[in-house]
Amino acid sequence: MSLELAIYITVLAGAAAITVLVTLYLTKFRKTREKESAPSLQNADPVERWRQRTQKSVTLESAKGAENELRTLGLEKEILSHAIRRLYEARAEGEITEEEMERLAERYKSRMRKVNEAVSEGQSIVALHELETMQEDLTKLFDEKFDEISGKIEELRSKVGIEMEEAIIPTPITMPPQMEEEATTDIGTTRKTKKKTLRKPQKSRKTAAEERLEKIRSDVEKVLNRLEQMEAEA
Repeated sequence: MSLELAIYITVLAGAAAITVLVTLYLTKFRKTREKESAPSLQNADPVERWRQRTQKSVTLESAKGAENELRTLGLEKEILSHAIRRLYEARAEGEITEEEMERLAERYKSRMRKVNEAVSEGQSIVALHELETMQEDLTKLFDEKFDEISGKIEELRSKVGIEMEEAIIPTPITMPPQMEEEATTDIGTTRKTKKKTLRKPQKSRKTAAEERLEKIRSDVEKVLNRLEQMEAEA
């Protein structure tokens, strides 16, 4: 039972960590929320506030539309690059003057800048959808494991006859500076001794949840690497 519970806690912690990472990157692409919604989020229950943050802002249809637009923009960008290159070749061959080349090239360069902006926006939309989908999967995985652990906890509490009581916050006890320093030194020495005697935990076989978590983590890293490349190119 202890090994199984340890696996559950590991999966739960991993899912929570990736969720936080994904949420931090999503804030770079989401538009600022309206000021009217800020008070409601601040006053909301922490769990409800977390769930609101994981809501999707890009639909599957919007993501597919952005992918199709990126495909056509890629073709247009290729055509514009060829046209600009041909103008420089024409100037080198003496078919047009320097002024004519600059005037004609500026039209294509202006359009190229707009295409690049549209490509950047489209890539952001697609990446945002992918990250939000991963975030949704992590939320489901987190909920599943949390409910499973909560059920086992309640089952064990009923089995041993434990009833939960309201937590009492203890009053902090102040110690004289000299005693506090001595206690800190003793604790540090004890921790060092324990670290030396700790054994490496045996490797256990991965569960389906852990494999699913690793796949999501791998997908997240791929998207984040692509986002970093987009930022570098911009």
